[in-house]
Amino acid sequence: MIDNSDVQPNLDNTNDQEIFECEKNQLLNDRNTYPPTSASVEKTLNTDIRPTGIPELDQVLYGGMPSNATVILAGGPGTGKTTLALQWLVAGYKQYNEPGLYITATEPINKALSNLKKHEFGKEFVMNKDTIVFEDLRTIISNLNMKEENLVDENLDRIIDAISDLIQTSGAKRVVIDSITALTYGLQEKSQVRKFIHHMDALITLSGVNIILISEASGADRSVFGVEEFIADGIIRLTRARESNELVHYLEIIKMRTISYNSRPISYKITPHGIKLFPDTEQDLTYQSSSKRITTGIPGLDEMTGGGFIEGSAILVTGTSGAGKSILSLQFLQNRLLEKQNAVLVSFEESKEQIYRNAKSFGWDLESYEKNGQLTVLTGFPESKYPQEHILTIQELTEKTNAKFLIFDSISAVESTFSSEKARDMITHLNAYLKSKAITTIYTNATQTLLGSTQVTDSRLSTITDQIIMLRYVEVQSKLRHALLILKMRGSSHDKSVKEIVFDTSGLRITNDFSGMEGVLTGSAKQVSASTEEKVHSLYMEMLGPMGEKLFNQEKKGGLSATKIHLMIQDLADQGILAKEKKEEFFSKINSIFGIK
Repeated sequence: MIDNSDVQPNLDNTNDQEIFECEKNQLLNDRNTYPPTSASVEKTLNTDIRPTGIPELDQVLYGGMPSNATVILAGGPGTGKTTLALQWLVAGYKQYNEPGLYITATEPINKALSNLKKHEFGKEFVMNKDTIVFEDLRTIISNLNMKEENLVDENLDRIIDAISDLIQTSGAKRVVIDSITALTYGLQEKSQVRKFIHHMDALITLSGVNIILISEASGADRSVFGVEEFIADGIIRLTRARESNELVHYLEIIKMRTISYNSRPISYKITPHGIKLFPDTEQDLTYQSSSKRITTGIPGLDEMTGGGFIEGSAILVTGTSGAGKSILSLQFLQNRLLEKQNAVLVSFEESKEQIYRNAKSFGWDLESYEKNGQLTVLTGFPESKYPQEHILTIQELTEKTNAKFLIFDSISAVESTFSSEKARDMITHLNAYLKSKAITTIYTNATQTLLGSTQVTDSRLSTITDQIIMLRYVEVQSKLRHALLILKMRGSSHDKSVKEIVFDTSGLRITNDFSGMEGVLTGSAKQVSASTEEKVHSLYMEMLGPMGEKLFNQEKKGGLSATKIHLMIQDLADQGILAKEKKEEFFSKINSIFGIK
């Protein structure tokens, strides 16, 4: 049995290190100086792609691996190397009728078979000489009457010939050696490592197969001896890292000759069904832009937005806790459901039961819409899935239900769970997908400050949305009132004033603006000038007598301004109530109060 626990490549000695570097360089030269066979020339020129049969991996590889390729699958213990390799073998036979060969150098065959049967993809799979053949390298060496600890060049040639015979007799088109690290530990010289890998590469080329060499490497390494990676056509690295007290797995394509691929680290999970990858959703900026308006169902908001939200737009509703974000979102949702549109509600903040209870307090029976299939509610903590896993789940739901409206509650929950970079990446990719499907989306975000705020979201996500609605508290004469402001609205004009909102049993509605007040956005509003109002009131009483009180109150309701008062004075003069001299005096004093020259 090959025991690699006590054998490590000794590169501590300077001379050994120099020899090793020379041999590595020789390997690179060998690849260029060995006489090319017709098969190797064909391999260089052939850019045909062979699908792996694992959909998400093929998505990352933009179709699959190059045909007749040698690929190193590198990773540390527990990263799922063997699972992915077995999954690749089974998928090859099930989907493409490609027989497989699995050569183990670390575990007995019965244990390898047991590992296969633990996964759903292997439970019902029948192993025989026509599907996948399992062979033990130690048995091969024993049958050749050799000792594992003394693999001289002649013996090495015989092992390569034995593996060649196995490939030919099994008819394998997919081969896994698990692991190349354990196999090469049995070799005595680095030159033997170079020779073995080079001849294996030539053998694979001539046999027309794809091979995965599993390499026990950790961290940023792709191999143990630093040789394997130079001869391989591709390198797939599996790693894991602790993020937010959780181990996260990543698959990364380091290189893959002759084809394009997604080089970004892809998160994955090891599941009973095998390796489950969560590749990025790649969207082009080619989606259509609608000009159709959607009524909000919120009194006063349609007027502020110029007729409602634009279909397919992304709307960010941001504000502190209790400012009305959820109510506004649910009220719009209720309106969409009344219009017979299907919708999805994603909540990282509240349970489904709590959402239904809150909605019922305003007379909105969301549960009934879920029962008839119009509404789908997805709840859970953000940390329950990887960011890309959340995106894929939402994609599947929207496509399954043909949803045209979505609520995402909330961005702040995602930002508090994942890093700023991951949160932004998640929302950006999700938003691109939703816009490509013309799904109108409301994102909610909780700001940290009660009164006033210096930014819209922690991850600066406001730039990806089309509309931003800010909800906030405003302190007026020691009382908290609610305010709404539309910060931006792409492709449309909108009301830029700060409006007051009130809540009743029907939801929220927009009432008057905060005319005559300043400092509303700071959270502490005060009258622009109390003395101005007092001066105008005194002037009305002076110039008009008893009727001045009534006229003043009428003007005050609409907001005191010099222009409006001018019109009132002229109207009184036209009716003969004010004499010409009195009118001119009234004009002069009003202009003085408002600073008009």
